[in-house]
Amino acid sequence: MLTSVAAGPTDAVVRTVAVLDAFRGPDQLQLSEIAERAGLPMPTAYRYLQGLVRAGRVERIGKLGSGAYALTASAHQQQARPFEDLPIRIADQSARVVGSELVKLQAETGQVALLYASVGVPPMRMCTSWAMGVHRGTLLTAPTAQLHALWQAPLDADASGAVIRAFRSTLTKVRAPMPEPRPAAARALDLRRIQEQGHATAAAPVEGWQAIAVPLWCASTVAGAVTLLAQEHLARNVARRARYVDRVMDTAGVISRHLTRVDVRCAV
Repeated sequence: MLTSVAAGPTDAVVRTVAVLDAFRGPDQLQLSEIAERAGLPMPTAYRYLQGLVRAGRVERIGKLGSGAYALTASAHQQQARPFEDLPIRIADQSARVVGSELVKLQAETGQVALLYASVGVPPMRMCTSWAMGVHRGTLLTAPTAQLHALWQAPLDADASGAVIRAFRSTLTKVRAPMPEPRPAAARALDLRRIQEQGHATAAAPVEGWQAIAVPLWCASTVAGAVTLLAQEHLARNVARRARYVDRVMDTAGVISRHLTRVDVRCAV
């Protein structure tokens, strides 16, 4: 999870999502439980909870100071229908840059552009912004389980999470690839292989799509991933897939440079 001495827009997104992610279904949680699940100090968790209460996403149950918190009905609906509306708003300046770059990536490739942040304890990857273009209708009619997995999943679930794991491991020793043959899916998500290539490519959670993911940086910290969701029959073409990779890397580079300027002090 990202932390900083003076929280910038990226930190605010990650912390707010972490607090929301602490709630699992209809849970009623004490502040201490929310702070523990979100991996935040209690004063920080309390501050973000109050913002979510004011925004109508969380409600207080019981007396002030001793009561619990729970998701509101509208927040439950958002959990049930991911991608219906952006769950967390990135601060204005960063939102403009992220939105513009994702729309540009989507328009230039004709595919779907997604941005993921790493949130919660244990860490998950969660989609915080996207540009779907003409594919919106198709994606939103995918099976609910697949759509939820595309929206939020553990870091070891797919290419988007694997690229975050791989580049968080660059300062530590990553095991060498196993010498015996392995399935293609396992090879695609091998952390050392991802580090060498600078990106991860593997089947997406939604059937019929491939995910091409590139790390998103804030200074020397991995802040998340930029992912292109490409139609499988198009991504099979080697030359086209290489062009997709180049465009995702360009987009991640622009957003990373912006985040580094805005959030100067970032740490894991």
